[in-house]
Amino acid sequence: MGGRVTDFKALQEHVFPQLEGIGWSPAQMQLFRPISEIADNPIKLAIRDGRGQCLGILQWSPPAAVQAVANSVRLAEAARRRLGEDLGSVVLAATLEGEFQSRSFALYPWMGVLSDRRLVSRLHNWRYAVPLLKWLREVCATTFSPLSESDYASRVVAPLEQLSGEAGLVSASRDAVMEAMTAVQSGDFRPCVGPVHNDLWRGNVLLPQAASGPRSVRWPFFLIDWGASTLEGFPVWDLLRILRSLRVPNRVAARVLRQYCEELDMSLEEGRHSLMLALADLGLYRNEFPLELYLDSVETYQAYFAELAD
Repeated sequence: MGGRVTDFKALQEHVFPQLEGIGWSPAQMQLFRPISEIADNPIKLAIRDGRGQCLGILQWSPPAAVQAVANSVRLAEAARRRLGEDLGSVVLAATLEGEFQSRSFALYPWMGVLSDRRLVSRLHNWRYAVPLLKWLREVCATTFSPLSESDYASRVVAPLEQLSGEAGLVSASRDAVMEAMTAVQSGDFRPCVGPVHNDLWRGNVLLPQAASGPRSVRWPFFLIDWGASTLEGFPVWDLLRILRSLRVPNRVAARVLRQYCEELDMSLEEGRHSLMLALADLGLYRNEFPLELYLDSVETYQAYFAELAD
């Protein structure tokens, strides 16, 4: 830990003059969240003024992935452009970007967060579920299109074969993988692709503050951490991730799932195929994310889909 403290002090000396140059008054830098055990997760540091008020969050790439933050900024900007002025307005832009010790960093203005306190968290979950789900539906309705058959080998067959070959995959998930493969190869299911976040949970939802600058006209939230996003991802995974994270009751979540699939002209069975494609796709780019945790996610969300579709 001693080395990390030294690094933060040096980083502070590098960044603070730049913040002062854009009109900020930084006085302290400290860990915002504990350093993740996943080696390629960014380090998050809170920048505070002399009164202890948080001004912003600095994300700094870890030694194992020195361009992780820069890549996330690049992917966020690509998503913003692809989604357009309205839907893309929820993508939070960095206030400052740069490199220190060959590791990229980006600063984001302080925003509100969805509360973790029991009663307030329930209120926040219900209040923001509606606009988040509406945003997801509009993304699907306006940006998704059929995957080209010339991409089936790389986007369907290869990832599904890799996932099905994992020794730790439970039988129910393996069956779902093989059913998705058969449906695509037989022509019974033609998958669609579009912009997906790939880490859409309540911790990546931020709320505009009075002093946080410009905000969306329609959407009362911002989305952060676009490092796993892609412009040609498979639907359903983002939806299930946010439904489960916001603890939406199963009877409501099941109705939302059906409406979502209808929006994409898919049956529930095809929705499950799309979920398995999305999860298999993630497996190709999990980087330092442990295999055991990845397979646990596959099992969890395959089972969650089955609960909602039952």
